[in-house]
Amino acid sequence: MAPAKKITAKSAAAKKAVSTARRVLKGKHGKVVEIRNKTHFYQPKTLALARAPKVVRHAVPRRNKLDKYRIIKSPLTTESAMKKIEDNNTLVFLVDKLANKRQIKDAVKQMYDIKALKINTLIRIASSYCSEVTALLLSAIPPTLQSIVEIIQSRTFDLIAVTVVLSIALSATVAALTSDAKLLLVKDSFLTFLFGMTYLLSIFCGKENLICTYNRQFSGPEAKARLDEMYKNPRVIKATELMCYVWAAGLIGESLIRLVLIYTIPLRIMPYISTSLMFVTLTSLACWNIWYAKRLKKRKAQKEEESQEASKTSVEAV
Repeated sequence: MAPAKKITAKSAAAKKAVSTARRVLKGKHGKVVEIRNKTHFYQPKTLALARAPKVVRHAVPRRNKLDKYRIIKSPLTTESAMKKIEDNNTLVFLVDKLANKRQIKDAVKQMYDIKALKINTLIRIASSYCSEVTALLLSAIPPTLQSIVEIIQSRTFDLIAVTVVLSIALSATVAALTSDAKLLLVKDSFLTFLFGMTYLLSIFCGKENLICTYNRQFSGPEAKARLDEMYKNPRVIKATELMCYVWAAGLIGESLIRLVLIYTIPLRIMPYISTSLMFVTLTSLACWNIWYAKRLKKRKAQKEEESQEASKTSVEAV
């Protein structure tokens, strides 16, 4: 065994000088600051490494039960949802309540090839605890309140608003007594059928047809003299009667189509189809009405030009 080295006073002084020099270089603070080159900070306990087994753990890989077809059930086609597309560039879908935002975003990308910037989710708590009749009764409350508020604000007898309120109340009573939720959807067909028959009967009953009445109502009292003179023309009356026939046929046909769909399509989908059907029908009729009115104005302008040319030729001949 080698003999232990003898520590002399000279070597001890040299070590002390070296340690003093190190302390002078570092300063009085002994804390070491770690230089970080990344913006993310990870705690050791949150690090979960992916498994890398040496052998296959399952002979057949498990099927993903929450696939894109289960995550996205159907798009929402209500009037408010369609308005969000136009105003806010926002799509509304009915999705599985177990899906998270990342899964919804991936499903939208796979099915529609749309890269969503932001996902907002809303869980309807009452959907799992309400029956179909109760859910449809709750959905009928907003239009009923809106119609009542319009009647109170205008302080006039609005036939359309009163009909909407009465039809909703009648269908809700019948559906509650019979426990048939489909009867609540029949009210829409009843309304459109009633309006269609009103257009049809206004041609044969009353002083004016419904198109003339609505035109007077929207034009205001200052246009009364002009409209009185215009409605004395039999061609104008014939054109408005044709409009009434078209609107009656469109609304009655829409009510019959909805009535067939109510008893052939599942109830959870039918409310959206019913709203879309009414929107498409009214939009189509309004577009046809605008086109027909422009056509009549164009014909009138052509006849006026022809009459002016004929008068010029007669003057020249004289």
